[in-house]
Amino acid sequence: MVGPRDDEPRASGGRGGHSAARAHVTLLLLLGTVLAPLVAAGLRSVLWALFGSAGLALAAIGVWWALAHSGVVRVAAAILSVATPVAVLALYATAGLLGPALLSLGLLILAVIAARWALAPAPTTGEQVAEAPHHPWVLVNRLSGGGKVDRFALVDKARNAGCRVRELDRDQDVTTLARQAVADGADLLGAAGGDGTQALVADVAARHHVPFAVIPAGTRHHFALDLGLDRDDPVAALEALTGGVELRVDLGYAADRVFVNNASFDTYAFVVDDPAYRGAKTRTILQNLPGLLTGEAAPDCG
Repeated sequence: MVGPRDDEPRASGGRGGHSAARAHVTLLLLLGTVLAPLVAAGLRSVLWALFGSAGLALAAIGVWWALAHSGVVRVAAAILSVATPVAVLALYATAGLLGPALLSLGLLILAVIAARWALAPAPTTGEQVAEAPHHPWVLVNRLSGGGKVDRFALVDKARNAGCRVRELDRDQDVTTLARQAVADGADLLGAAGGDGTQALVADVAARHHVPFAVIPAGTRHHFALDLGLDRDDPVAALEALTGGVELRVDLGYAADRVFVNNASFDTYAFVVDDPAYRGAKTRTILQNLPGLLTGEAAPDCG
C-alpha cells in the first residue's frame, strides 16, 4: 500500500559497498569486451572492429528506413538490416575471428545487464504496517493489460475483500470518479489498470491524504515494478485492501499532468494515444511511424 506524498521529497539510503562491487563487475566486463579480440588477433582486430562498426551503422540505417517508410522501401530496408550483420559475421568467420567476436559481444551483453543491476533502485526504507482501511475503493480499468482484470477475476475478488469497486467506462473521467469516492467516505483509493490510470488516482489520493493501493493490471506497469510488486499476480496486491505495508513515494508532474513512473512525449506518445494501440500494438506502431517520423504528421518540437 502506497501512502500519500509529503510536501518534501524523501530519499532512501544508499546501496554502499554492494553498488560499488556491482559497478566494478561492469567495468571488468567492459574491459573484457576490448581485450578478447585483442588477445585473439592483436592489432588487426582494431581494423576488424571498425569494419564491424560500419556494418552495425549500415544495419541501423536499414532499421530507420524500415520504420520511417512503408511498402517496397520498408521491405528492402528490412532485408538490409538483417543481411548486413549476417554478412559481417560470415566475414569474421572467414578471418577466424568469429569466436572472439561472439565472446566480445557476450561480454558486452553481460556488462549491460551488470550495469542495470548496479543501478537498480535501492531497497525502500521506512516501511510500516498500515492500519486496515474501513472503506476501501478501487477503480478497475478492464481495457488495461489485455484483459488482466477479467482473467484474474479482480472485480469479484476485490468485492469479496470488502472493497467498493467502480468499473471505468470510456467516457468517464478518472479524476472525477476518484474525487467522488473520497467525498463518499473512501479511506483508501486503489486502481487496477496501467500506469496512466494509476497516476490519476494516485494524484487524488495524495491531495486528500488517503493511502493508495497499486493493483498491477496494466501491460507493463513500470510503477508496480518499482514498488517490487509481482506484475504477473495482481491478485496478491489485493491484500493492501485489508491491510498492508505502507510507504511514501513522490509523484512527478509534467506541466499539469501527473505521472508515477515516466512521462512520454513526441512520437511514442502519439502512437500509444491511438485507440487501435491496445488491440494491435505492433501493427499500430508500424502504421503510424512513417507519418510521425518523416511525414506530415511528424510532431513539431520547435
